[in-house]
Amino acid sequence: WALVWPSPGGPRSILSATMHAACVALSLGMLGAALAQANPPLWPPSVTIFSPDMNMSMVQEQVDLAWMTNGKQGKGSPFGQFSTSHFAFLFKPGSYSVDVPIGYYTQVAGLGVSPDDVLFDGPRGPHVPCDYDPQRPGALDSFWRSAENFKRSGDMLWAVSQASPLRRVHITGDLALGEHTCWSSGGYLSNSVVKGSVDGGTQQQWFARSAEVGSWRVGGWSTVVVGMDGPKQHPEQCDLRTTTCGTSPYGPQQTVVVDEVPVVAEKPFVSVDAADTSKFSLNVPGVRLNSSGADWSAGISIPFEQVYVTWPGDSASLINIRLSLGLHVVVTPGIYALDEPLRLSSPNQILLCLGLATLQSSNGNVVVSVLPGADGARVAGCLLEAGNVSTEALLQWGDETSEGTSSNPGFLQDIFVRVGGPTNTASAETMVRINASYVIGDHLWLWTTTTVATAWRPSTTLSRCLASWAAIMGSLSPGTTSRSTAWPWSTCSRTRWFGLARVEPSTSTSPSARTMSLPSGPTKGMSPTEWTRGSAPTLPTASVCTRTSATMRCGWKRRSGRLQWSRGASFSRSSHS
Repeated sequence: WALVWPSPGGPRSILSATMHAACVALSLGMLGAALAQANPPLWPPSVTIFSPDMNMSMVQEQVDLAWMTNGKQGKGSPFGQFSTSHFAFLFKPGSYSVDVPIGYYTQVAGLGVSPDDVLFDGPRGPHVPCDYDPQRPGALDSFWRSAENFKRSGDMLWAVSQASPLRRVHITGDLALGEHTCWSSGGYLSNSVVKGSVDGGTQQQWFARSAEVGSWRVGGWSTVVVGMDGPKQHPEQCDLRTTTCGTSPYGPQQTVVVDEVPVVAEKPFVSVDAADTSKFSLNVPGVRLNSSGADWSAGISIPFEQVYVTWPGDSASLINIRLSLGLHVVVTPGIYALDEPLRLSSPNQILLCLGLATLQSSNGNVVVSVLPGADGARVAGCLLEAGNVSTEALLQWGDETSEGTSSNPGFLQDIFVRVGGPTNTASAETMVRINASYVIGDHLWLWTTTTVATAWRPSTTLSRCLASWAAIMGSLSPGTTSRSTAWPWSTCSRTRWFGLARVEPSTSTSPSARTMSLPSGPTKGMSPTEWTRGSAPTLPTASVCTRTSATMRCGWKRRSGRLQWSRGASFSRSSHS
Protein backbone atom coordinates (compact mmCIF):
# COMPACT_ATOMS: atom_id res chain seq x y z
CA TRP A 1 0.00 0.00 0.00
CA ALA A 2 1.36 3.44 -0.92
CA LEU A 3 0.06 6.13 1.41
CA VAL A 4 0.55 9.85 0.84
CA TRP A 5 0.02 12.38 3.61
CA PRO A 6 0.74 16.16 3.70
CA SER A 7 3.81 15.72 5.92
CA PRO A 8 5.65 12.61 4.70
CA GLY A 9 7.53 10.86 7.42
CA GLY A 10 5.84 12.91 10.14
CA PRO A 11 3.68 11.66 12.99
CA ARG A 12 0.47 12.14 11.02
CA SER A 13 1.88 10.03 8.21
CA ILE A 14 2.81 7.21 10.57
CA LEU A 15 -0.58 7.42 12.29
CA SER A 16 -2.34 7.38 8.92
CA ALA A 17 -0.40 4.35 7.76
CA THR A 18 -1.23 2.54 10.98
CA MET A 19 -4.93 3.41 10.75
CA HIS A 20 -5.05 2.49 7.08
CA ALA A 21 -3.39 -0.87 7.73
CA ALA A 22 -5.88 -1.53 10.52
CA CYS A 23 -8.76 -0.66 8.20
CA VAL A 24 -7.41 -2.95 5.47
CA ALA A 25 -7.01 -5.80 7.97
CA LEU A 26 -10.53 -5.21 9.25
CA SER A 27 -11.92 -5.12 5.73
CA LEU A 28 -10.16 -8.34 4.78
CA GLY A 29 -11.36 -9.96 7.98
CA MET A 30 -14.92 -8.86 7.27
CA LEU A 31 -14.61 -10.17 3.70
CA GLY A 32 -13.39 -13.52 5.01
CA ALA A 33 -16.22 -13.62 7.50
CA ALA A 34 -18.68 -12.72 4.76
CA LEU A 35 -17.34 -15.52 2.55
CA ALA A 36 -17.51 -18.12 5.33
CA GLN A 37 -20.71 -20.12 4.94
CA ALA A 38 -22.75 -21.67 7.72
CA ASN A 39 -21.73 -25.15 8.78
CA PRO A 40 -24.08 -26.87 9.29
CA PRO A 41 -25.94 -25.17 6.44
CA LEU A 42 -29.60 -24.28 6.50
CA TRP A 43 -31.01 -27.14 4.43
CA PRO A 44 -34.31 -26.62 2.58
CA PRO A 45 -37.26 -28.99 3.14
CA SER A 46 -36.26 -30.99 0.04
CA VAL A 47 -33.23 -32.30 1.98
CA THR A 48 -33.80 -34.65 4.90
CA ILE A 49 -30.96 -35.63 7.23
CA PHE A 50 -31.45 -38.91 9.10
CA SER A 51 -29.45 -40.16 12.06
CA PRO A 52 -29.38 -43.70 13.52
CA ASP A 53 -30.83 -42.57 16.85
CA MET A 54 -34.09 -41.52 15.19
CA ASN A 55 -37.24 -43.64 15.43
CA MET A 56 -37.03 -45.96 12.43
CA SER A 57 -40.78 -45.94 11.94
CA MET A 58 -40.60 -42.16 11.43
CA VAL A 59 -37.78 -42.61 8.94
CA GLN A 60 -39.84 -45.21 7.08
CA GLU A 61 -42.85 -42.91 7.04
CA GLN A 62 -40.89 -40.08 5.42
CA VAL A 63 -39.33 -42.17 2.67
CA ASP A 64 -42.67 -43.85 1.95
CA LEU A 65 -44.32 -40.44 1.57
CA ALA A 66 -41.76 -39.47 -1.07
CA TRP A 67 -42.37 -42.78 -2.84
CA MET A 68 -46.11 -42.15 -2.92
CA THR A 69 -45.40 -38.72 -4.43
CA ASN A 70 -42.74 -39.63 -6.99
CA GLY A 71 -42.71 -43.37 -7.42
CA LYS A 72 -45.94 -45.18 -6.66
CA GLN A 73 -46.32 -47.93 -9.23
CA GLY A 74 -49.10 -50.06 -10.56
CA LYS A 75 -51.08 -50.17 -13.80
CA GLY A 76 -50.98 -47.22 -16.16
CA SER A 77 -48.44 -44.47 -16.66
CA PRO A 78 -45.51 -43.92 -14.26
CA PHE A 79 -46.45 -41.83 -11.26
CA GLY A 80 -44.36 -38.69 -10.76
CA GLN A 81 -42.37 -38.88 -13.99
CA PHE A 82 -42.55 -35.10 -14.41
CA SER A 83 -43.21 -34.22 -10.80
CA THR A 84 -42.02 -30.87 -9.45
CA SER A 85 -41.04 -32.50 -6.15
CA HIS A 86 -37.42 -33.46 -5.57
CA PHE A 87 -35.90 -35.28 -2.58
CA ALA A 88 -32.47 -35.93 -1.12
CA PHE A 89 -32.37 -38.39 1.78
CA LEU A 90 -28.99 -38.18 3.50
CA PHE A 91 -28.10 -40.73 6.18
CA LYS A 92 -25.53 -40.09 8.89
CA PRO A 93 -23.17 -42.96 9.83
CA GLY A 94 -24.92 -45.83 11.61
CA SER A 95 -27.36 -48.66 10.93
CA TYR A 96 -30.88 -48.31 9.49
CA SER A 97 -33.45 -51.10 9.55
CA VAL A 98 -35.67 -49.51 6.91
CA ASP A 99 -36.71 -50.15 3.32
CA VAL A 100 -36.22 -47.18 1.02
CA PRO A 101 -38.05 -47.35 -2.33
CA ILE A 102 -36.49 -44.74 -4.61
CA GLY A 103 -38.70 -42.86 -7.04
CA TYR A 104 -38.24 -40.06 -9.55
CA TYR A 105 -35.95 -37.16 -8.60
CA THR A 106 -34.94 -38.92 -5.41
CA GLN A 107 -31.39 -39.43 -4.17
CA VAL A 108 -30.42 -41.72 -1.29
CA ALA A 109 -26.87 -41.19 -0.03
CA GLY A 110 -24.82 -42.05 3.00
CA LEU A 111 -22.94 -39.28 4.79
CA GLY A 112 -19.95 -41.37 5.76
CA VAL A 113 -16.45 -41.03 4.40
CA SER A 114 -16.62 -44.72 3.46
CA PRO A 115 -19.65 -46.65 2.17
CA ASP A 116 -19.24 -48.98 5.14
CA ASP A 117 -20.08 -46.13 7.53
CA VAL A 118 -23.80 -46.29 6.68
CA LEU A 119 -25.49 -49.70 6.84
CA PHE A 120 -28.97 -50.63 5.57
CA ASP A 121 -30.10 -53.97 7.00
CA GLY A 122 -33.87 -53.83 6.41
CA PRO A 123 -35.57 -56.58 4.36
CA ARG A 124 -35.13 -54.66 1.10
CA GLY A 125 -33.08 -51.59 2.02
CA PRO A 126 -32.66 -48.95 -0.73
CA HIS A 127 -34.22 -50.36 -3.87
CA VAL A 128 -36.20 -49.70 -7.05
CA PRO A 129 -38.98 -52.25 -7.60
CA CYS A 130 -40.97 -52.99 -10.73
CA ASP A 131 -44.65 -53.28 -9.90
CA TYR A 132 -45.89 -52.16 -13.32
CA ASP A 133 -47.24 -54.31 -16.10
CA PRO A 134 -44.09 -56.30 -16.96
CA GLN A 135 -43.76 -55.02 -20.52
CA ARG A 136 -45.60 -51.70 -20.68
CA PRO A 137 -43.98 -49.83 -19.15
CA GLY A 138 -42.20 -52.36 -16.94
CA ALA A 139 -39.04 -50.60 -15.77
CA LEU A 140 -38.55 -48.89 -19.13
CA ASP A 141 -39.50 -45.49 -17.66
CA SER A 142 -37.71 -45.81 -14.31
CA PHE A 143 -35.44 -42.80 -14.90
CA TRP A 144 -33.91 -39.94 -12.89
CA ARG A 145 -32.99 -41.31 -9.46
CA SER A 146 -29.76 -42.31 -7.71
CA ALA A 147 -28.21 -44.12 -4.74
CA GLU A 148 -24.66 -43.89 -3.44
CA ASN A 149 -22.20 -44.23 -0.59
CA PHE A 150 -23.64 -46.92 1.69
CA LYS A 151 -23.40 -50.59 2.58
CA ARG A 152 -26.30 -52.93 1.94
CA SER A 153 -26.43 -56.02 4.14
CA GLY A 154 -28.03 -58.67 1.95
CA ASP A 155 -29.41 -58.52 -1.58
CA MET A 156 -30.32 -55.36 -3.46
CA LEU A 157 -32.88 -54.74 -6.24
CA TRP A 158 -32.19 -51.98 -8.79
CA ALA A 159 -34.79 -52.33 -11.58
CA VAL A 160 -34.12 -49.12 -13.49
CA SER A 161 -33.47 -47.69 -16.89
CA GLN A 162 -31.30 -44.69 -17.77
CA ALA A 163 -30.21 -41.76 -15.58
CA SER A 164 -30.30 -43.92 -12.45
CA PRO A 165 -26.70 -44.29 -11.28
CA LEU A 166 -25.62 -46.65 -8.54
CA ARG A 167 -22.26 -45.45 -7.17
CA ARG A 168 -19.95 -46.18 -4.29
CA VAL A 169 -22.01 -48.97 -2.74
CA HIS A 170 -20.98 -52.15 -0.91
CA ILE A 171 -23.48 -54.98 -1.35
CA THR A 172 -22.84 -58.10 0.73
CA GLY A 173 -25.35 -60.22 -1.24
CA ASP A 174 -26.55 -60.22 -4.85
CA LEU A 175 -27.51 -57.27 -7.04
CA ALA A 176 -30.53 -57.75 -9.31
CA LEU A 177 -30.89 -55.27 -12.17
CA GLY A 178 -34.45 -56.35 -12.91
CA GLU A 179 -37.48 -57.88 -11.28
CA HIS A 180 -39.81 -60.58 -12.59
CA THR A 181 -39.98 -60.24 -16.38
CA CYS A 182 -40.19 -56.43 -16.36
CA TRP A 183 -38.50 -54.92 -19.37
CA SER A 184 -35.68 -52.53 -18.52
CA SER A 185 -33.45 -50.33 -20.60
CA GLY A 186 -29.99 -49.62 -19.35
CA GLY A 187 -28.17 -48.27 -16.35
CA TYR A 188 -24.87 -47.46 -14.69
CA LEU A 189 -22.81 -48.97 -11.85
CA SER A 190 -19.44 -47.66 -10.68
CA ASN A 191 -16.93 -47.68 -7.82
CA SER A 192 -18.78 -50.47 -6.04
CA VAL A 193 -18.27 -53.91 -4.55
CA VAL A 194 -20.86 -56.67 -4.97
CA LYS A 195 -19.84 -59.73 -2.97
CA GLY A 196 -22.48 -61.92 -4.58
CA SER A 197 -23.61 -62.05 -8.20
CA VAL A 198 -24.99 -59.39 -10.53
CA ASP A 199 -28.02 -60.51 -12.52
CA GLY A 200 -28.50 -58.39 -15.64
CA GLY A 201 -32.08 -59.56 -15.99
CA THR A 202 -33.88 -57.93 -18.92
CA GLN A 203 -31.52 -54.95 -19.17
CA GLN A 204 -31.18 -53.95 -22.81
CA GLN A 205 -27.83 -52.29 -22.09
CA TRP A 206 -25.67 -51.65 -19.05
CA PHE A 207 -22.41 -49.84 -18.29
CA ALA A 208 -20.22 -50.80 -15.32
CA ARG A 209 -16.92 -49.20 -14.32
CA SER A 210 -14.33 -49.58 -11.57
CA ALA A 211 -16.13 -52.26 -9.60
CA GLU A 212 -15.58 -55.67 -8.07
CA VAL A 213 -18.23 -58.36 -8.38
CA GLY A 214 -18.44 -62.02 -7.42
CA SER A 215 -19.98 -62.99 -10.78
CA TRP A 216 -22.10 -61.41 -13.50
CA ARG A 217 -24.83 -62.72 -15.74
CA VAL A 218 -25.17 -60.15 -18.48
CA GLY A 219 -28.62 -59.04 -19.55
CA GLY A 220 -30.14 -58.30 -22.94
CA TRP A 221 -28.42 -56.67 -25.86
CA SER A 222 -25.31 -54.76 -24.83
CA THR A 223 -23.10 -54.67 -21.74
CA VAL A 224 -19.92 -52.62 -21.35
CA VAL A 225 -17.54 -53.25 -18.44
CA VAL A 226 -14.46 -51.08 -17.88
CA GLY A 227 -11.84 -51.54 -15.17
CA MET A 228 -13.59 -54.41 -13.39
CA ASP A 229 -11.83 -56.39 -10.68
CA GLY A 230 -12.92 -59.97 -10.17
CA PRO A 231 -12.48 -61.64 -13.57
CA LYS A 232 -8.72 -61.99 -13.03
CA GLN A 233 -9.31 -63.75 -9.72
CA HIS A 234 -12.19 -65.84 -11.08
CA PRO A 235 -11.32 -67.29 -14.51
CA GLU A 236 -14.77 -68.83 -14.80
CA GLN A 237 -16.27 -65.34 -15.22
CA CYS A 238 -16.21 -65.47 -18.99
CA ASP A 239 -18.84 -62.75 -19.27
CA LEU A 240 -16.37 -60.23 -17.85
CA ARG A 241 -13.15 -61.48 -19.43
CA THR A 242 -13.68 -61.27 -23.16
CA THR A 243 -15.49 -59.09 -25.64
CA THR A 244 -18.09 -61.35 -27.25
CA CYS A 245 -21.09 -61.53 -29.50
CA GLY A 246 -23.70 -64.07 -28.56
CA THR A 247 -27.37 -64.60 -27.87
CA SER A 248 -29.64 -64.14 -24.90
CA PRO A 249 -33.29 -65.04 -24.26
CA TYR A 250 -34.08 -61.50 -25.47
CA GLY A 251 -32.13 -61.55 -28.74
CA PRO A 252 -28.59 -60.73 -29.88
CA GLN A 253 -26.13 -59.94 -27.13
CA GLN A 254 -22.80 -58.14 -27.08
CA THR A 255 -20.36 -57.65 -24.21
CA VAL A 256 -17.47 -55.20 -24.50
CA VAL A 257 -14.64 -55.54 -21.97
CA VAL A 258 -11.95 -52.94 -21.32
CA ASP A 259 -9.43 -53.97 -18.68
CA GLU A 260 -8.47 -50.56 -17.28
CA VAL A 261 -9.87 -47.06 -17.01
CA PRO A 262 -7.26 -44.70 -18.49
CA VAL A 263 -8.24 -41.61 -16.48
CA VAL A 264 -10.95 -41.29 -13.85
CA ALA A 265 -11.86 -39.50 -10.65
CA GLU A 266 -14.89 -40.48 -8.63
CA LYS A 267 -17.83 -38.15 -8.18
CA PRO A 268 -17.64 -35.57 -5.34
CA PHE A 269 -19.80 -36.44 -2.33
CA VAL A 270 -20.98 -34.94 0.95
CA SER A 271 -20.05 -36.36 4.36
CA VAL A 272 -20.28 -35.40 8.03
CA ASP A 273 -17.24 -35.02 10.25
CA ALA A 274 -16.47 -38.01 12.43
CA ALA A 275 -15.75 -35.83 15.48
CA ASP A 276 -18.82 -33.62 15.04
CA THR A 277 -21.59 -35.05 12.89
CA SER A 278 -23.33 -31.67 12.77
CA LYS A 279 -20.51 -30.41 10.50
CA PHE A 280 -20.47 -31.18 6.77
CA SER A 281 -17.68 -31.54 4.23
CA LEU A 282 -17.49 -31.79 0.45
CA ASN A 283 -15.12 -34.58 -0.60
CA VAL A 284 -13.32 -34.48 -3.96
CA PRO A 285 -11.65 -37.80 -4.86
CA GLY A 286 -8.36 -37.63 -6.72
CA VAL A 287 -7.53 -38.64 -10.28
CA ARG A 288 -6.50 -42.24 -11.00
CA LEU A 289 -4.64 -43.45 -14.09
CA ASN A 290 -4.91 -46.89 -15.71
CA SER A 291 -6.96 -48.21 -12.81
CA SER A 292 -9.35 -51.03 -12.08
CA GLY A 293 -11.57 -51.87 -9.13
CA ALA A 294 -13.27 -49.67 -6.56
CA ASP A 295 -11.49 -46.86 -4.72
CA TRP A 296 -13.27 -45.40 -1.68
CA SER A 297 -10.65 -42.85 -0.68
CA ALA A 298 -12.23 -39.49 0.07
CA GLY A 299 -9.60 -37.29 -1.55
CA ILE A 300 -9.59 -33.62 -0.59
CA SER A 301 -12.07 -32.68 2.13
CA ILE A 302 -13.54 -29.17 1.82
CA PRO A 303 -15.39 -27.86 4.89
CA PHE A 304 -18.83 -26.40 4.19
CA GLU A 305 -17.55 -22.99 5.31
CA GLN A 306 -16.26 -22.88 1.71
CA VAL A 307 -19.48 -24.22 0.15
CA TYR A 308 -22.59 -22.26 -0.75
CA VAL A 309 -25.76 -24.32 -0.33
CA THR A 310 -28.61 -23.11 -2.52
CA TRP A 311 -32.32 -22.98 -1.86
CA PRO A 312 -34.88 -23.64 -4.60
CA GLY A 313 -35.81 -20.24 -5.97
CA ASP A 314 -32.27 -18.87 -5.87
CA SER A 315 -31.60 -16.82 -8.98
CA ALA A 316 -28.69 -17.42 -11.33
CA SER A 317 -27.21 -14.04 -10.40
CA LEU A 318 -27.27 -14.89 -6.70
CA ILE A 319 -25.52 -18.23 -7.25
CA ASN A 320 -23.03 -16.61 -9.64
CA ILE A 321 -21.98 -14.11 -6.97
CA ARG A 322 -20.94 -17.03 -4.78
CA LEU A 323 -19.18 -18.76 -7.66
CA SER A 324 -17.30 -15.58 -8.56
CA LEU A 325 -15.98 -15.41 -5.00
CA GLY A 326 -14.45 -18.86 -5.46
CA LEU A 327 -16.96 -20.78 -3.36
CA HIS A 328 -18.04 -24.27 -4.33
CA VAL A 329 -21.78 -24.75 -4.77
CA VAL A 330 -24.09 -27.56 -3.67
CA VAL A 331 -27.44 -27.21 -5.44
CA THR A 332 -30.23 -28.64 -3.30
CA PRO A 333 -33.20 -30.55 -4.80
CA GLY A 334 -35.70 -28.45 -6.71
CA ILE A 335 -36.30 -26.74 -10.04
CA TYR A 336 -34.23 -23.63 -10.80
CA ALA A 337 -35.35 -21.35 -13.63
CA LEU A 338 -32.10 -19.72 -14.74
CA ASP A 339 -31.98 -16.68 -17.01
CA GLU A 340 -28.19 -16.84 -17.33
CA PRO A 341 -25.65 -19.64 -17.01
CA LEU A 342 -24.07 -20.69 -13.74
CA ARG A 343 -20.43 -19.77 -14.39
CA LEU A 344 -17.57 -21.78 -12.93
CA SER A 345 -14.49 -19.59 -13.21
CA SER A 346 -12.01 -20.87 -10.60
CA PRO A 347 -9.68 -23.87 -10.93
CA ASN A 348 -10.98 -27.01 -9.20
CA GLN A 349 -14.39 -25.45 -8.55
CA ILE A 350 -17.23 -27.87 -7.77
CA LEU A 351 -20.89 -27.66 -8.77
CA LEU A 352 -22.70 -30.61 -7.16
CA CYS A 353 -26.46 -31.11 -7.49
CA LEU A 354 -28.41 -33.16 -4.93
CA GLY A 355 -31.71 -34.88 -5.60
CA LEU A 356 -31.27 -34.43 -9.37
CA ALA A 357 -31.80 -30.69 -9.06
CA THR A 358 -33.19 -29.38 -12.35
CA LEU A 359 -31.46 -26.39 -13.95
CA GLN A 360 -33.85 -25.02 -16.54
CA SER A 361 -33.06 -22.53 -19.29
CA SER A 362 -35.67 -19.78 -19.09
CA ASN A 363 -34.34 -17.38 -21.72
CA GLY A 364 -32.74 -19.55 -24.38
CA ASN A 365 -29.50 -19.41 -22.40
CA VAL A 366 -26.83 -21.93 -21.47
CA VAL A 367 -27.50 -23.15 -17.93
CA VAL A 368 -23.97 -24.23 -16.93
CA SER A 369 -20.79 -22.67 -18.31
CA VAL A 370 -17.26 -23.70 -17.33
CA LEU A 371 -15.08 -20.74 -18.27
CA PRO A 372 -11.53 -20.88 -19.66
CA GLY A 373 -9.03 -21.22 -16.85
CA ALA A 374 -11.29 -23.33 -14.63
CA ASP A 375 -9.06 -26.38 -15.00
CA GLY A 376 -10.05 -29.30 -12.81
CA ALA A 377 -13.64 -28.13 -12.42
CA ARG A 378 -16.30 -30.75 -11.74
CA VAL A 379 -20.01 -30.62 -12.52
CA ALA A 380 -22.03 -33.52 -11.12
CA GLY A 381 -25.53 -34.81 -10.44
CA CYS A 382 -27.49 -32.16 -12.37
CA LEU A 383 -30.51 -32.44 -14.65
CA LEU A 384 -30.28 -29.76 -17.37
CA GLU A 385 -33.52 -28.90 -19.12
CA ALA A 386 -34.36 -26.83 -22.17
CA GLY A 387 -37.13 -24.25 -21.86
CA ASN A 388 -39.65 -22.73 -24.25
CA VAL A 389 -37.05 -20.48 -25.89
CA SER A 390 -34.72 -22.33 -28.25
CA THR A 391 -31.35 -22.97 -26.66
CA GLU A 392 -28.09 -23.13 -28.60
CA ALA A 393 -26.50 -25.30 -25.91
CA LEU A 394 -27.39 -26.31 -22.36
CA LEU A 395 -23.89 -26.97 -21.07
CA GLN A 396 -20.84 -25.15 -22.40
CA TRP A 397 -17.32 -26.13 -21.34
CA GLY A 398 -14.67 -23.65 -22.42
CA ASP A 399 -14.35 -21.78 -25.71
CA GLU A 400 -11.98 -21.69 -28.66
CA THR A 401 -9.21 -20.36 -26.38
CA SER A 402 -9.49 -23.19 -23.84
CA GLU A 403 -6.67 -25.69 -23.63
CA GLY A 404 -7.03 -27.53 -20.34
CA THR A 405 -4.27 -29.56 -18.73
CA SER A 406 -3.61 -33.28 -18.65
CA SER A 407 -2.44 -33.08 -15.02
CA ASN A 408 -5.76 -31.60 -13.87
CA PRO A 409 -8.65 -32.76 -16.06
CA GLY A 410 -12.22 -31.61 -15.63
CA PHE A 411 -15.15 -33.97 -15.03
CA LEU A 412 -18.83 -34.21 -15.96
CA GLN A 413 -20.48 -36.87 -13.79
CA ASP A 414 -24.11 -38.00 -13.75
CA ILE A 415 -25.16 -35.21 -16.10
CA PHE A 416 -28.65 -35.69 -17.51
CA VAL A 417 -30.03 -33.45 -20.23
CA ARG A 418 -33.71 -33.26 -21.14
CA VAL A 419 -35.36 -31.59 -24.11
CA GLY A 420 -39.12 -31.99 -24.01
CA GLY A 421 -41.29 -33.95 -21.64
CA PRO A 422 -42.94 -31.49 -19.26
CA THR A 423 -42.37 -28.68 -21.78
CA ASN A 424 -43.59 -29.77 -25.20
CA THR A 425 -42.24 -26.68 -26.98
CA ALA A 426 -38.70 -27.04 -25.63
CA SER A 427 -35.88 -26.94 -28.15
CA ALA A 428 -32.10 -27.16 -28.08
CA GLU A 429 -29.69 -27.25 -30.98
CA THR A 430 -26.94 -28.75 -28.82
CA MET A 431 -27.14 -30.44 -25.46
CA VAL A 432 -23.50 -30.50 -24.36
CA ARG A 433 -20.71 -28.55 -26.04
CA ILE A 434 -17.12 -29.24 -25.01
CA ASN A 435 -14.58 -26.77 -26.35
CA ALA A 436 -11.72 -27.70 -24.05
CA SER A 437 -9.12 -30.43 -23.81
CA TYR A 438 -8.88 -32.97 -20.99
CA VAL A 439 -12.55 -33.15 -20.05
CA ILE A 440 -13.83 -36.52 -18.84
CA GLY A 441 -17.50 -37.41 -19.16
CA ASP A 442 -18.54 -40.10 -16.66
CA HIS A 443 -22.19 -41.07 -17.21
CA LEU A 444 -24.26 -38.76 -19.39
CA TRP A 445 -27.83 -39.34 -20.51
CA LEU A 446 -28.98 -37.00 -23.28
CA TRP A 447 -32.71 -37.39 -23.71
CA THR A 448 -35.51 -36.01 -25.85
CA THR A 449 -39.11 -36.98 -25.52
CA THR A 450 -40.79 -39.14 -28.12
CA THR A 451 -44.16 -39.19 -26.42
CA VAL A 452 -45.32 -35.58 -26.39
CA ALA A 453 -48.74 -34.77 -27.74
CA THR A 454 -47.35 -32.98 -30.78
CA ALA A 455 -45.15 -34.50 -33.46
CA TRP A 456 -42.31 -32.15 -32.54
CA ARG A 457 -38.82 -33.64 -32.40
CA PRO A 458 -35.88 -31.25 -31.90
CA SER A 459 -32.49 -31.44 -33.52
CA THR A 460 -30.35 -32.29 -30.51
CA THR A 461 -26.73 -33.35 -30.54
CA LEU A 462 -23.73 -33.71 -28.32
CA SER A 463 -21.48 -31.62 -30.50
CA ARG A 464 -18.68 -29.21 -31.22
CA CYS A 465 -15.78 -30.82 -29.44
CA LEU A 466 -12.65 -28.82 -30.12
CA ALA A 467 -10.63 -30.96 -27.73
CA SER A 468 -7.20 -32.46 -28.22
CA TRP A 469 -8.11 -35.20 -25.72
CA ALA A 470 -11.42 -36.16 -24.18
CA ALA A 471 -13.07 -39.30 -22.83
CA ILE A 472 -16.74 -40.13 -22.47
CA MET A 473 -17.77 -43.17 -20.41
CA GLY A 474 -21.32 -44.49 -20.25
CA SER A 475 -23.16 -42.04 -22.48
CA LEU A 476 -26.62 -42.70 -23.92
CA SER A 477 -28.60 -40.41 -26.18
CA PRO A 478 -31.99 -41.73 -27.32
CA GLY A 479 -34.58 -39.87 -29.32
CA THR A 480 -32.41 -37.37 -31.16
CA THR A 481 -33.28 -36.63 -34.77
CA SER A 482 -29.73 -36.00 -35.96
CA ARG A 483 -26.48 -37.66 -34.95
CA SER A 484 -26.41 -38.05 -31.20
CA THR A 485 -22.69 -37.38 -31.17
CA ALA A 486 -21.12 -34.99 -33.65
CA TRP A 487 -17.71 -33.41 -34.02
CA PRO A 488 -18.28 -30.75 -36.70
CA TRP A 489 -14.66 -29.51 -36.66
CA SER A 490 -11.59 -31.48 -37.64
CA THR A 491 -9.68 -30.35 -34.55
CA CYS A 492 -11.37 -32.92 -32.31
CA SER A 493 -9.39 -36.05 -32.86
CA ARG A 494 -7.99 -37.77 -29.79
CA THR A 495 -11.25 -38.81 -28.26
CA ARG A 496 -11.82 -41.98 -26.30
CA TRP A 497 -15.24 -43.56 -25.85
CA PHE A 498 -16.44 -46.39 -23.65
CA GLY A 499 -20.01 -47.57 -23.95
CA LEU A 500 -20.81 -45.33 -26.90
CA ALA A 501 -19.86 -45.61 -30.55
CA ARG A 502 -17.24 -43.02 -31.40
CA VAL A 503 -17.76 -40.48 -34.17
CA GLU A 504 -14.53 -39.09 -35.57
CA PRO A 505 -14.12 -36.16 -37.97
CA SER A 506 -12.74 -36.35 -41.45
CA THR A 507 -10.26 -33.83 -42.76
CA SER A 508 -13.16 -31.91 -44.25
CA THR A 509 -14.75 -29.14 -42.21
CA SER A 510 -18.20 -30.12 -43.43
CA PRO A 511 -20.39 -31.30 -40.54
CA SER A 512 -21.75 -34.04 -42.77
CA ALA A 513 -18.32 -35.51 -43.53
CA ARG A 514 -17.88 -37.81 -40.54
CA THR A 515 -16.99 -41.44 -40.04
CA MET A 516 -17.79 -43.79 -37.21
CA SER A 517 -15.57 -46.43 -35.69
CA LEU A 518 -15.32 -48.96 -32.89
CA PRO A 519 -12.27 -49.39 -30.65
CA SER A 520 -9.26 -50.92 -32.38
CA GLY A 521 -9.43 -54.26 -30.59
CA PRO A 522 -11.86 -56.47 -28.71
CA THR A 523 -10.48 -55.62 -25.28
CA LYS A 524 -8.86 -52.24 -25.79
CA GLY A 525 -10.04 -48.69 -26.14
CA MET A 526 -8.16 -46.29 -28.37
CA SER A 527 -5.09 -44.67 -26.89
CA PRO A 528 -5.06 -40.86 -27.25
CA THR A 529 -1.67 -41.09 -28.95
CA GLU A 530 -3.04 -43.36 -31.66
CA TRP A 531 -4.98 -40.54 -33.26
CA THR A 532 -3.57 -37.53 -35.03
CA ARG A 533 -5.23 -34.21 -35.63
CA GLY A 534 -7.82 -34.46 -38.36
CA SER A 535 -7.35 -38.18 -38.96
CA ALA A 536 -10.23 -40.21 -40.33
CA PRO A 537 -10.30 -43.89 -39.37
CA THR A 538 -11.80 -46.40 -41.74
CA LEU A 539 -14.89 -48.37 -40.88
CA PRO A 540 -14.32 -51.91 -39.67
CA THR A 541 -15.43 -54.47 -42.22
CA ALA A 542 -14.88 -57.59 -40.13
CA SER A 543 -16.19 -58.65 -36.78
CA VAL A 544 -14.46 -57.25 -33.70
CA CYS A 545 -16.01 -60.00 -31.59
CA THR A 546 -14.02 -62.97 -30.41
CA ARG A 547 -16.85 -65.41 -31.00
CA THR A 548 -19.13 -65.53 -34.02
CA SER A 549 -21.34 -68.07 -35.71
CA ALA A 550 -23.00 -68.48 -39.04
CA THR A 551 -26.14 -66.87 -37.69
CA MET A 552 -24.50 -64.24 -35.47
CA ARG A 553 -22.39 -61.95 -37.62
CA CYS A 554 -21.07 -58.60 -36.41
CA GLY A 555 -20.26 -55.66 -38.64
CA TRP A 556 -21.29 -52.28 -39.94
CA LYS A 557 -24.23 -51.86 -42.30
CA ARG A 558 -25.89 -48.84 -43.80
CA ARG A 559 -29.58 -48.50 -43.10
CA SER A 560 -31.66 -45.53 -44.28
CA GLY A 561 -28.51 -43.58 -44.93
CA ARG A 562 -27.11 -44.20 -41.42
CA LEU A 563 -24.41 -46.56 -40.26
CA GLN A 564 -25.55 -49.05 -37.66
CA TRP A 565 -23.92 -51.94 -35.86
CA SER A 566 -25.46 -55.15 -37.08
CA ARG A 567 -25.60 -58.61 -35.61
CA GLY A 568 -26.75 -60.86 -38.42
CA ALA A 569 -30.12 -59.65 -39.65
CA SER A 570 -30.81 -57.61 -36.52
CA PHE A 571 -29.76 -54.05 -35.88
CA SER A 572 -28.88 -52.72 -32.46
CA ARG A 573 -30.48 -49.47 -31.44
CA SER A 574 -28.37 -46.66 -32.86
CA SER A 575 -29.50 -44.43 -30.00
CA HIS A 576 -27.97 -46.87 -27.52
CA SER A 577 -24.74 -47.54 -29.39
